[in-house]
Amino acid sequence: MRGRAMRKLGVALAFAFFGFVASDAAERRIPLQILIDGKTYAAALEDNVTARDIAARLPLELDMKRFGGHEFYAELPFRPEFAAERTSQVKAGHLYYWDGWNAFVINYIDSDIAPYEVVHLGEIGDKKVCERLAAAPERIGARVESVSGVAAGENPIGGSVAAKNVPGNSPLAL
Repeated sequence: MRGRAMRKLGVALAFAFFGFVASDAAERRIPLQILIDGKTYAAALEDNVTARDIAARLPLELDMKRFGGHEFYAELPFRPEFAAERTSQVKAGHLYYWDGWNAFVINYIDSDIAPYEVVHLGEIGDKKVCERLAAAPERIGARVESVSGVAAGENPIGGSVAAKNVPGNSPLAL
């Protein structure tokens, strides 16, 4: 009986510790939503200078184009501040910035894009977006906007939120 109580205490302490770490990380993320093809997806931006600069200029109406069979992209109407670490390993459902085309990117398939490198901006919580993007036409419309009312410590990418209508076309691409 004492062993079971100690295990329960250990699990509770681990949960409390990792829950604190996770909520601390969530507090540093910037919540937003992305509307694609009439559906709204909860997302969060990382806390880096490029992501903060993009977040400060929301909302964005983007005409996105498919590229490379793994992403949708749209040229931004401004050049964000650029001082973040880059990667060539991109993940499905994640958001990136590529300075070569001044592009906001949504990946829908994990890829190694070397020799190119991008800045990781954040991720979309509902990974079903990847299936939708894979089946989307070559061009889609997307709206990226800030979210107000997300409580500190709340997971801003806990999943998709209620669908909304999006004016215009709905293809996303990079």
